[in-house]
Amino acid sequence: MGKARQLAAPRPNPSRYNPQTDRVRAEPLVLVVCPTRELACQIFDEARRLCYRTMLRPCVIYGGAPSRNQREQLEMGCDILVATPGRLMDFMQNLNLLSFRRLKFTVIDEADELLSTGWEEIMEKLFSGSGMFLPFFLR
Repeated sequence: MGKARQLAAPRPNPSRYNPQTDRVRAEPLVLVVCPTRELACQIFDEARRLCYRTMLRPCVIYGGAPSRNQREQLEMGCDILVATPGRLMDFMQNLNLLSFRRLKFTVIDEADELLSTGWEEIMEKLFSGSGMFLPFFLR
């Protein structure tokens, strides 16, 4: 007998595809939260430079820019997410787009500034709503 092998896989059914629920979601491994879009862009540029020629894909989301372009970037996949708190909350509302199921590390850059400028309530919502560990300074 020959050494032929067979692979059984279900045939794709295009009629069962629902773009609202079957869309690829961003599931980052690392989340970096920073207070300003300028800082978010600087961190993203460094992350992109460090991830060059690796399988890691950084993304940035921040307020003051069209969310459509940022949503499209997230839909392509994301391993390192750099975000401002307000826009991150907006994207967390869309459960089909952003998931923290694979999240391993969270970095809060300029934490003192985030807490002193009134972001404390939003930061608490971020950590409680995402299932992440709530840091001691927000309890």
